[in-house]
Amino acid sequence: MVHFKVAEMRKRDSLKFGLMPAYMTPDGEQTDYLRPFGYRLFCWEHRNWEAVGLDAQRLERLGGALLARETADGGAYKGDALLAFRFAPGVEGTQFHPEADKPGVMNWIERPEHKVAVQDAYGAVLYERMVKSLSNPERLAKTFALVIPSWLTNRFNVLAEERGYKPLDPPVQDMAEFDVAV
Repeated sequence: MVHFKVAEMRKRDSLKFGLMPAYMTPDGEQTDYLRPFGYRLFCWEHRNWEAVGLDAQRLERLGGALLARETADGGAYKGDALLAFRFAPGVEGTQFHPEADKPGVMNWIERPEHKVAVQDAYGAVLYERMVKSLSNPERLAKTFALVIPSWLTNRFNVLAEERGYKPLDPPVQDMAEFDVAV
């Protein structure tokens, strides 16, 4: 964000961590690798700093777009963070962890010191809801299964078209099939 000068980085008052929704902008909903998620995806976040204060004109001049944010347009306020960008054609980034997988997150969240930290920050009820939510294949498992593989497929297909290679099919979106494969 700072390098491209499209937003400022701000230190948060407290650490934000856990399974959280990221809400797509119209550009995000039209982005190939985010399209399967519709208006939101669930992602693992762990941040002391956050991108805020979008310079939309600068981002547009670079050929980029804001793809996801912490608060949905017209939705309940959840924060100011800008969560996913296309900085310029072919240059994308997220503020969340698309590489986070259920086993890794469960290992982290079930450690006694992390369990206490989550419960202190969000309460025992929300901790239990978060653990239960991690078992929903339409949440973190779908993000893990589709964001990076879809992005890689999309980038390969751009090159394939230019070089006369056969394009790849999009990654599997049947989460039951994905669970069996993993």
